[in-house]
Amino acid sequence: MRAGKLNKRVQLQMPHRVKGDDGGFTQTWVDVGSKRWAGIVPISGREANRSNQTIASTESRITMRYSSVTAEISETWRVLHGEKVYDIKRIANLESADEVIELTCEAGVNDG
Repeated sequence: MRAGKLNKRVQLQMPHRVKGDDGGFTQTWVDVGSKRWAGIVPISGREANRSNQTIASTESRITMRYSSVTAEISETWRVLHGEKVYDIKRIANLESADEVIELTCEAGVNDG
């Protein structure tokens, strides 16, 4: 993969449950590793009407180099690019070659 296509800095995050004083749990997000270079390509977009509000979402393909960190990614993780939150929907180790990870993500639905 050419470095020029990996032109965005992203942060991987995984969920972390924190026990509250009331005995319940709150989910927070923890950075995994440092920021890494990635390519982000929008695939499709759509709008939905929920509770009398129009919600727009975008599906994107996020590509990054394979590493010990990216090898651990799961669909419970998310990707941050600036203020934009991408929920991971699918993970592909392209050609099972351990060189490139491709994530299919959705932004705009959850945002947190």
